[in-house]
Amino acid sequence: MPVATAGIGFSLLYVTVTAGIPSPLQYTIALASLALLLSLEAFGLLYLYMDARPRLKQLGRERDFLQRRAKFLEGRLTLLEEDVEVLAAMRQVQRAAAAHDGLDRVLEETLRIVQELVSAEWVSVFIYDDKAHMLIPAAHRRGKANFLGKKIPPALIDDTNVNEAFEHGSVIKAVEDDRLQAAIPALTAGQKLGVVAVSAPLSGTPEEKNQRVEVFETALKDVAEHIAYALRALTLQARAYEDDLTGLGNRGLFDERLGELIALALRKNQSLSLILVDLDHFKNVNDTYGHQMGDRVLREVARLLIKNLRRYDTGYRYGGEELALLLPQTDIVGAVRLAERIRIKLERRTFAGGKFRVTGSFGVASIGGSVLTQEALIAAADAQVYKAKDLGRNRVEPTSPLAAKRQ
Repeated sequence: MPVATAGIGFSLLYVTVTAGIPSPLQYTIALASLALLLSLEAFGLLYLYMDARPRLKQLGRERDFLQRRAKFLEGRLTLLEEDVEVLAAMRQVQRAAAAHDGLDRVLEETLRIVQELVSAEWVSVFIYDDKAHMLIPAAHRRGKANFLGKKIPPALIDDTNVNEAFEHGSVIKAVEDDRLQAAIPALTAGQKLGVVAVSAPLSGTPEEKNQRVEVFETALKDVAEHIAYALRALTLQARAYEDDLTGLGNRGLFDERLGELIALALRKNQSLSLILVDLDHFKNVNDTYGHQMGDRVLREVARLLIKNLRRYDTGYRYGGEELALLLPQTDIVGAVRLAERIRIKLERRTFAGGKFRVTGSFGVASIGGSVLTQEALIAAADAQVYKAKDLGRNRVEPTSPLAAKRQ
């Protein structure tokens, strides 16, 4: 349009020049024509603008709506991604519990999962002890270091809000110095099983921090519920397989675990050893000092065994005063050394204020050769227990003469 107006103006100027009209009048006619044309052009543009204005407003509203929608969908996508992470974490917790690897292994895996889920500085799990009626620190992870039970350094245990969260059954959280500290109760079917405590860094604007806290709280509540289920399953399993007197595994768990370990050892061509311990003259302890003292002796001997086991070794009450130790990836030489170390410590221990001592006869056997089944391994170790008793008791008798020489 501006080009057309300029063209018309120059055309009028040309006509006036060729028509012999005086110069002042020529310019006056040309300028008046241009002013008229420009006015018409302005009115035309105004008309077009007024006609398009409703549509421009509609386009603006649609743009704003699409921007809000995009932001909403972006937020939903973030939440869905976090939900996926939570679901994956819960599945990992369930898988760890279903593996029946014991409470320590499940706690270690749970700590790692929770730490990765919220990028935590540290994570602690407190389990409620029915007998002591208090929360006991069961596991702690800081960085990539795990600490379990009594091995947790006291300086690392932060129980801020832990008891309050357990008592009220609700999440207790605090935000200080760009750090979230939360205590989340582990509840299932109304039963309080423990508390998960977490410390995680926060960054961003105050609004972003608040959103992050809400996300953390939701995620941790979901995971804590599954941790509670895992703890409950492990507690029930432990009670079913635990000897009430000694706290060791019972005969049922021994048979189950031994079968699994033999199959694994044979498949991977690894060592596996069994130590059977029969306490010497134990009937005399019961007859002389009473059955309560006999029970106390069994409990203390059980504690002695457990203190001397490695992480993956396990102890069981095989029956009566006979105890058993399963030692994965341990050959006959290593098993004999452990048995001898326990024998010496047991021999030096006194009971009832120094009134008497208790010794044990140890039979040691490993898989290999003709000993390839559960029955064969038990029979081999049992035979060595009887041999130790026949040779005077308070001794270790292995199936391998070479191992005996290396004691």
